[in-house]
Parts: sequence; structure tokens; C-alpha cells
Amino acid sequence: MDINDLASFVAIILATISLAISLIQVRISKKSNMLPIIIEMINEFRSKEFKKNQRYILCDLDCLQGKGYRDLSEEEREHVLPVSYFFDHLGTLVLEKMIGKRFILTFMARSLLETWYKLSPLIYIEREKYWKTRNYKFQYGFEYLSVLAKDYLTRIEKKKTRKRFLPPIK
Repeated sequence: MDINDLASFVAIILATISLAISLIQVRISKKSNMLPIIIEMINEFRSKEFKKNQRYILCDLDCLQGKGYRDLSEEEREHVLPVSYFFDHLGTLVLEKMIGKRFILTFMARSLLETWYKLSPLIYIEREKYWKTRNYKFQYGFEYLSVLAKDYLTRIEKKKTRKRFLPPIK
């Protein structure tokens, strides 16, 4: 191996290291650009208006049998749509890997899943009535998050159960 081969080899190694570093920087930059959006979504989730709407969905929304979103009254829509679309948009961000799912599920899984169980009949009816012929799955981000939330909460419960049966530390 002469000096030119060695120089070429070192140049290739340095170029590879440089590429790896720039890819890491791009990933870090992407995450830092998402921080304001994440903070805004957390603030929205914790807002009085959001909690009021969610409470309405969980406690006051009745008789959804056979209804889709378009069949809701104006009052029902005022409460349902902001919450449903919030979770749908959040799910889309998680699905596209713009926000980490673990971060979202840690503080929102149970609330999200309760809301999904209440609204999923509406969503399925809406899909069947109005979106069946289109190549679009209405509220897919919301559904995706609900599947993740159910899995997350199941794993948490298993860990709690496992810990209960451990012998006491001496």
C-alpha cells in the first residue's frame, strides 16, 4: 500500500464520519424544530376548553348508535370535533415519526383511549357512510394512537402485576 492509497483510504473514512455527523445533526435539528409544536399541543391538551370538551364526550354524549359525525347536533359537534381532530393530528405526527410515541403516551394514553372508546362508533359509522369509496381512512391518526395507547397501558399493567409478586427486599 503506497502513500496515495493510504491517503484515499483516510479520505473515505473522514467522509464517512462527516456524513454520519451531518445525519445526526439533521435528526437533532428536526426534533428541535418540533419542540414549539409539541409544547403547543401539550398546552392545548391541558387547556380548560379541551378538558371541558373531553368531559362532555365522556360524560354527557349519549345515544351515538348509528350516528356519524355529520349526524351530530351542533352542540355535540362543538365538543367532539376539537378533541377528535386534536388526537387525529397528534396521531399523524406520531405516525410520521415527527413526535416520539413514548413521549405522547406517557402522559396522555389513558385519556386518549377513553375518548377513543367513546368516539370510535361515530368514526366507524362516518367511514362507512361517507369515506368508504375514497382512498382515505377517516381519523386514522386517532385510531393509530389508540392502538399504541392500548398496547402501552397493557404493558404498564403487566409490569405492575409483575412487581407485586416479587419477594420483599431484605
